[in-house]
Amino acid sequence: MVGNAGVDIFFVISGFIMWNITQESRSSPALFLRNRLIRIVPVYWLVTTVLVAGALGIPDLFPTLKIDIPYAICSYLFVPMRSPGSPENGPILPVLAQGWTLNYEMFFYILFSLCLFLRPNHRLTALSLSLLSCVITGVFYNGTNALLLCLTDPIFLEFLAGVFLSVCVQKGLLPSRMWGYCFATLGVILLLACTMTSVTQFRFLAWGIPAVLLVAGALVLEITGRIPQLPLLRLIGDSSYSLYLTHGLTLSLLAKVMTRSWLFSVLGLFAAIVVGICFWQLIERRLTVILKRWFVKRPADQLHLQTLTIKT
Repeated sequence: MVGNAGVDIFFVISGFIMWNITQESRSSPALFLRNRLIRIVPVYWLVTTVLVAGALGIPDLFPTLKIDIPYAICSYLFVPMRSPGSPENGPILPVLAQGWTLNYEMFFYILFSLCLFLRPNHRLTALSLSLLSCVITGVFYNGTNALLLCLTDPIFLEFLAGVFLSVCVQKGLLPSRMWGYCFATLGVILLLACTMTSVTQFRFLAWGIPAVLLVAGALVLEITGRIPQLPLLRLIGDSSYSLYLTHGLTLSLLAKVMTRSWLFSVLGLFAAIVVGICFWQLIERRLTVILKRWFVKRPADQLHLQTLTIKT
């Protein structure tokens, strides 16, 4: 399905944003990881806990979800692992199935934070060599270990592509508006072509390259002022992480009360968006604010710490 390429688009955007925010703020490795953990972990753990509790307490609602202690722990810690009873070549999914993307995200964040220890002019080279080394290792690995398969997946090239797009923006190397339309159009055509021909075996080629073209085209058009600002789309974008975490559960519950049809697709889309926005407003935003108050030092605290440092 072409919708699955949303993951690849997200990875490209993630690489772009991570490079952009660290170059502008000169973020330290610890600060970078802290902000990423506050952003990602709490609500992910919350939804995962709901699924774990549901699978253990009301197993009839989750007949396909099998859980044991090692599997649950690995899911919480973003360690790739197959579910209990899965074959050795089965899908590598955590308790919250769509959380497989976060396993890749967290590894990218860790690798990215390590590169922040280096001087700014060495970071791009180190990050590129690290990710390319992982991918090249995967070419020669023929085993079935879940962790090694994930850490050597060519999908990491999508993060790297996003990083290079950010570098191009910072250096003013993006092409003209006409090329923005061309990139975006070509990206859509390639995605549709891969969908119609079911070419998905080599994910980076089938969906990764079109995703890079789409993001590149969108960047060019946004920088040239050709993308309208729609409040509803902005709201959906702001709540996208909550929507990502909750949409599977929303659709599963909806499937319990109605059959799959075109009406299910329409209502499912609407319900997933509404639940995602509500979850973002009521839980994610508030939880993030609370955690930032706990873990982010106040200016007075920082000044006091600096004073102590000077005296010592």
